Amino acid sequence: MHFIKGKKYTSYIEVDGFKFKKEVTRKEFLINIVIKTLNNELIDDIDISDIDFVDQVDDLLGLSIYNYIENQTDELDKIMAYFAKGGRF
Repeated sequence: MHFIKGKKYTSYIEVDGFKFKKEVTRKEFLINIVIKTLNNELIDDIDISDIDFVDQVDDLLGLSIYNYIENQTDELDKIMAYFAKGGRF
């Protein structure tokens, strides 16, 4: 067993210029994946225990992030994210 049960592994991801926190925790019989904003606002929380569903869970997490960006940000946020990630140059 490589990953310690109960230990939370945190990484940061960027989608369309918006940054998010991803927390992955191994539990007794499953893996818990949580996506949050950098201010710890919960975006999604999913449990998975079957490797056959990794792609589906990944898709669901992506949908949750894109829904958050679409519904919880305004036009100025989107412009800021675009130029903060570099724009076209």
